[in-house]
Amino acid sequence: MLDKQDVSEIINEADGLILTMCERLGCTYTELYDFVANNPDIRYKFERAFDRILDEAENRLYTMVRNGDFKAVKFMLETRGRKRGYGVKNEKDEKDQIVVSLQLPENLDKYEL
Repeated sequence: MLDKQDVSEIINEADGLILTMCERLGCTYTELYDFVANNPDIRYKFERAFDRILDEAENRLYTMVRNGDFKAVKFMLETRGRKRGYGVKNEKDEKDQIVVSLQLPENLDKYEL
């Protein structure tokens, strides 16, 4: 039987990683998943642990963009930049081959890349 206090402590130690939490608590994935799903306060803490890791990943991505890492810039434009017109469009040509094209806003000067 899982204990709220134990699970709560392990969430922070394991950064919300389910398999790591299972190993430390000595339970199965299903047992822990059900426990988290049935305890709103534990579920909230679990979601916050994931949010902290997501924030850290975003911070590292932003740092890479600011440092001029082309792959990070491309990733950022393809994902977060879609609402400004950036993105990748997959199409098939007449030979059923996939054609990938990068869409850029019309007002972007080709020399800004």
